[in-house]
Amino acid sequence: MDKKGIWMTVVLRPAVGLEDVQIITLAASVAVASALKKAMDIDAGIKWPNDIVLDGKKVCGILTEMSMEMERINFLILGIGMNFGHVESDFPEEIRDRATSLAFI
Repeated sequence: MDKKGIWMTVVLRPAVGLEDVQIITLAASVAVASALKKAMDIDAGIKWPNDIVLDGKKVCGILTEMSMEMERINFLILGIGMNFGHVESDFPEEIRDRATSLAFI
């Protein structure tokens, strides 16, 4: 098992309308960037709407999937994946110029 990343999935049942679902992904992006600042004093950027970047390279991705019926949201699945313990050679050659890891900090 690869122990170089941090992954989590959260099931949410937000009380928001369909027009506001995008706010969940945006809020998660802000929360991750804020947590990196608070816990590690890292000034991460957000490549809107769902990528966390360090020095212009992606360190974290956030995805949201939704189950709905008609105009009602049953639930949202929020997934967050962060590169934590990777070394440069862990990344495929074709993405090394745009991917990074917290291990590089």
